Amino acid sequence: MTSTADIQLLLIEDNPADAFLLQYMLQHIEGQNFSVQHVTRLKEAQQQFEAGYQADIILLDLSLPDSQGMETVTAIINIAPHTPIIVMTGNQDPSAVQEAVKIGAQDFLIKGENDARFLDKTIRYAIERKSAESRLTYLAHYDSLTGLANRALFNDNLRQALARSRRKDALLGLLFIDLDRFKMINDTLGHDAGDELLRNVAQRIKNVIREGDFAARLGGDEFTVIIEGIAAISNAGIVAQKILQAMATPFTLNGQQVAVSSSIGVATYPTAGNSPEELIKNADIAMYRAKNRGRNNYQIYSDDLTPNERHRLQTEHELHRALKQNELQLHYQPIIETQTGAILGAEALLRWRRNGHQELIPPLEFIPILEKTGLIVSVGKWVLRNACLQCKTWHDAGAENLRITVNLSPQQLRGPDTLQWIQDALNESQLAAQFLELEISSHMFTQPSATEKESLDSIRAMGVSLCIDDFGYGETSLSCLMSKQLNSVKIDRRFLQGVTTHKPTNVVIAAIIQMAQNLGLQVIAEGVENRAQLSFLQKHGCAQSQGYLFSPPIEAQKFARLLHEKREQTTLA
Repeated sequence: MTSTADIQLLLIEDNPADAFLLQYMLQHIEGQNFSVQHVTRLKEAQQQFEAGYQADIILLDLSLPDSQGMETVTAIINIAPHTPIIVMTGNQDPSAVQEAVKIGAQDFLIKGENDARFLDKTIRYAIERKSAESRLTYLAHYDSLTGLANRALFNDNLRQALARSRRKDALLGLLFIDLDRFKMINDTLGHDAGDELLRNVAQRIKNVIREGDFAARLGGDEFTVIIEGIAAISNAGIVAQKILQAMATPFTLNGQQVAVSSSIGVATYPTAGNSPEELIKNADIAMYRAKNRGRNNYQIYSDDLTPNERHRLQTEHELHRALKQNELQLHYQPIIETQTGAILGAEALLRWRRNGHQELIPPLEFIPILEKTGLIVSVGKWVLRNACLQCKTWHDAGAENLRITVNLSPQQLRGPDTLQWIQDALNESQLAAQFLELEISSHMFTQPSATEKESLDSIRAMGVSLCIDDFGYGETSLSCLMSKQLNSVKIDRRFLQGVTTHKPTNVVIAAIIQMAQNLGLQVIAEGVENRAQLSFLQKHGCAQSQGYLFSPPIEAQKFARLLHEKREQTTLA
């Protein structure tokens, strides 16, 4: 064993003979030098550490003149928590040494039963074990990427900080920091650049907060700071502003200068809550309010939110959690051959089972929020990937020609990596492109920008079909039917509501079907709810239909059973 430095060893032993024997053996350990500090009482050991003494290892007698047994071990751990301890006893009762190891000692020695070689191995083992324990403790409480505290340690520190603030009747501030458009950095520059950004952000936060403030990384691009002992609520805002200013200087990532801003929410005790849960929720709400106000600012939580604003912010907060906790799910609505009732495809529709409850949140309540916050892009990738995987599963089960239809938002189409993640979804699922159809709003076909037109052309070049969604309302123009990229058109459900009662509606629907067919487009009518509507569509040659008359959107397993039932009916016929 080669040594590069002396091992500082503290020997706490009141028996002169035992102390002499141990020091003699230490001197005869080959290849290692020990610098031994010998004391005979617990109080003397405490004085050594108070004076700045640092030990690499402690040999501790369990029977001292001023302390006995486990009390001695606990006292030493309290004054030297990071130093490995080997307890020594003449008592051969194993329960005593086992208890010592259980409460924090690394190993034990029975006096009079050891030689230099055994002592050497015991010391080495104790140091290695303490190092491993320290590493595990670090991993359990600190973020390995940034070195900041992790969520578990943050939660523990917030509880303790609140308890201290209550006792002192003092204010406490909690800052929630979220990077703006962090995902774009990951997508454009790669995850290595994203990791480097997070490390730099953590360092800038540490540089501007006070020594006694507590910073943590909760995960992803979310950071938090606990500020104790502030004189006024505005002091927490001052810290938030310093963090914003620290972020103003561009970051260098992969040799490029990248500007990254952040949105910060501030909640204070006791104004914004008396419990950790309340403070966390309200700081999060304030942070989303900062994003809604243009990003790159901070907002202090207050009760002056309107009911609609509070509901929207709370829904945004819960949607972020829903993404992490897999509360979003896909339901599938059959697309039917109008004349025969055969199932030709399925439209994948997003549903949200909030907080694990049975009740599903209506899409109109959360899709607009996903679009406004930009979450629709990442959610859309998840939808496409899972829809393609599910369609391939149905193919493998016997429904070889079934197609899957997925809605594509304008934000998704304009994204820099749209083509890549569409191709990735097809590659991962091994679904042939001809079985994927993307529904896109009509104005994308009416007046597409150069970038949008290029994306549409590239998607069609893949072999993926494109469909106009909700044709006939809003900004719809008949000219979009002449788009070269288009494969099919879906008639808006609101038209069908007037089929049996409003004659002009019948004329318009019949005209749309005829024009689309003349242009070589497939026509799908959505929102079919009764037999009269179905009869009208059959009469005028609408090729495909979907709606509650056939089936509501259902889970994948129920859809599989529906496919099986249809196949059996066909076989029997």
